Amino acid sequence: MRTGSYKQAPRAWFNTFGNYLLDFGFTCSKFDPSLFTYHKNGKKLVLLLYVDDFVGDEIKTDSHGLFLHQTAYASDILQ
Repeated sequence: MRTGSYKQAPRAWFNTFGNYLLDFGFTCSKFDPSLFTYHKNGKKLVLLLYVDDFVGDEIKTDSHGLFLHQTAYASDILQ
């Protein structure tokens, strides 16, 4: 296994996703680079992007869109 690239994977994913958010129209906080905000039609969306090692990621879809969560992973830790 190439440990150097493995350790850089979360940073690369953060940069890729963060750049997508900026291209979409989000603004990155000057005080916390993980905090992105989006304003449109008087509405505000706040997104805190924290990338770890993707352990236990799950995606739920419904009529409102996609929801990324780690419910099972968090439950395992708490138990």
